[in-house]
Amino acid sequence: MEEPNGHVCPQCGAPRAADNSPSCACTRRAADALRDTRTAEAAAAEDFDPLRIRPYVDFEGGGAAPGGSAGTADADGP
Repeated sequence: MEEPNGHVCPQCGAPRAADNSPSCACTRRAADALRDTRTAEAAAAEDFDPLRIRPYVDFEGGGAAPGGSAGTADADGP
């Protein structure tokens, strides 16, 4: 049996064509799956809302955090 030159498809084992391009339909399915994944990632990035991750951040109030100071120095401190 003749050994194939170059790579074979890992999914179905089909050898590459004479011009070294994939000769099976697995390539098209893999490309479609990759495109769908990238499309989903792009859609998720457009819908990104940092306040959903950190809902405790308050941009309007500007007050101190509970139990903390609002930037005032102690009378005894420097």
